Amino acid sequence: MIKNNISEIMKKKKMNITQLSEESSLHRNIISRLINNKTNGIDFSTMNKLCKALECQVGDLFIYIEE
Repeated sequence: MIKNNISEIMKKKKMNITQLSEESSLHRNIISRLINNKTNGIDFSTMNKLCKALECQVGDLFIYIEE
């Protein structure tokens, strides 16, 4: 299973959903759904915006967990 690591990165940067939404130009609902693993996928433009706002690499956003 692939889990996102967005909330952990946000905690390290002391950033909340509203701040990430403003920095990334992504709607709060999109960020919330990603954080809560309520999506089936993510497109490259969303990953790009998240990486830019969180100052991280794509590989930092996700972790693989064996089921």
